[in-house]
Amino acid sequence: MRLLRKSKTFPIIVACFLIGIVIATFVIPTFVFAVEEKVESEASKLPSARYDPIFFSKNEIVILDPEDVGCSEPEGTTGSELSGNDNRQKIWNFLIGQGLSPEQSAAIVGNIEKDTNGSYSPTYNQSDEIFPKGGYGIANWTEDRRTNIVEYLKAKNPTFEETYYNSKYSSKGSNTRESDGFIPKNSETGEQIPNKDNDALLLTELNYLIDELKGRTLHQPAIDRAYGSDKDTEWDTIKKQKTVEGVSNIWVYSFSIPNDDDDLEDIANTRAQTGQSIYDLYVGDVPVGSGSCSGGGGSKQQIAQQIIDSNNIYYDYGIMAIEKTIIPDIASGKNNGNDWPCGMNINILKGIAAIAQEYRIRLNSLNRACSNDVPPGSSLISWHYAGNGSAVDFGPIDSMSSYSTAGANLIVQFMGPFMVDGSGIGQKYDTSDGGVCLGDSLKLPAVRINYFGDFCNHLHVEVPPDSDPSLQCKAGGKGRCENKV
Repeated sequence: MRLLRKSKTFPIIVACFLIGIVIATFVIPTFVFAVEEKVESEASKLPSARYDPIFFSKNEIVILDPEDVGCSEPEGTTGSELSGNDNRQKIWNFLIGQGLSPEQSAAIVGNIEKDTNGSYSPTYNQSDEIFPKGGYGIANWTEDRRTNIVEYLKAKNPTFEETYYNSKYSSKGSNTRESDGFIPKNSETGEQIPNKDNDALLLTELNYLIDELKGRTLHQPAIDRAYGSDKDTEWDTIKKQKTVEGVSNIWVYSFSIPNDDDDLEDIANTRAQTGQSIYDLYVGDVPVGSGSCSGGGGSKQQIAQQIIDSNNIYYDYGIMAIEKTIIPDIASGKNNGNDWPCGMNINILKGIAAIAQEYRIRLNSLNRACSNDVPPGSSLISWHYAGNGSAVDFGPIDSMSSYSTAGANLIVQFMGPFMVDGSGIGQKYDTSDGGVCLGDSLKLPAVRINYFGDFCNHLHVEVPPDSDPSLQCKAGGKGRCENKV
């Protein structure tokens, strides 16, 4: 074996090796830490990136928003408790707690008011019948349905039959008063049912009502009015409705179906108006978004703020400057959204908010009374003008023309739930030359819609001014103005 001879460079190599160890152990980590600290310091000076769920969603980017807690549980009461100042408010809070929107809840409360002759009593017996005949309970259940709810009450409340299921507590409307919380009384002694017993019976009936709605499919009168099919449950159909009138009609044409078949239309209209009065009474107590995670809920100011926050609306270059201020001014509280001439119909606002949660859209015209602008082809009696913001002209939605089949149907898909009977859509024909614009390709909402001709450069959507009772308007040739100025 040959021995290695000592190299003169060996000490130098060893020294370099030792220096390298020192640098790797002490110098490099210190330098890296200093650089990281510098980068972190500089990064803290940069504005934080804006979380844009709409952009991410449209580009199929999945990301966790650290501030998102999901669809929060709506304020209200659940299926195991009740809260409120009286039976009416307890029913309202319960329905909100079940995930219903203010509009949906108001419609059901309004129908319960009618079904109990204004008593809101869980021991109500149909006022034109002698106990134990006729309807019973908050939904005025009749025949086999009465038997079922009574048996359910007996099972859930052992003392119910012996104590309260009799003529003394049958509450023929006059046995409850709002000042007493709508709690039923003994008609002989005038003694009120203890509050805990009242709540127990009321809660039992409310839970039964929800289960019944979830188990029943739509009846033919509702199907005939295009609310759904015989495969749709009443509950699911109610959840799809965005207006008081829509939910009230489900109750009348499917859930309840009063005996006076010939007067169903009048009954439906009256009950929808009662529901609207409930909405007006309670809507201020419900936060934006209660009952759902979609846009379009709350007061006018809250809805307008939703639109602003979406950052998804812009205006046609030809729109008057003052019209561009209407929604921002309502959002800020500067404009209450009701007064003439710069108001906005709440249903138009809701529709715009619903669209803006998903799509970017251009507004061509909002309220011509506010701008005192009557362009060629319009008039002072149009709901654009006399309706004080009860009509809107839409421009493109994202990259689609609003008067194309795809664009128009997409807009109507969002606006439709807020369109009541007598609303209108303009684009069936181009009145400038008589040619077909959309023709019969538009999928109309399940309400009576006036489908008329208009210029093929926008989509016109209008709702009756009286669909927003607080809105001031002017009576014109088209009518439907209650709050006249």
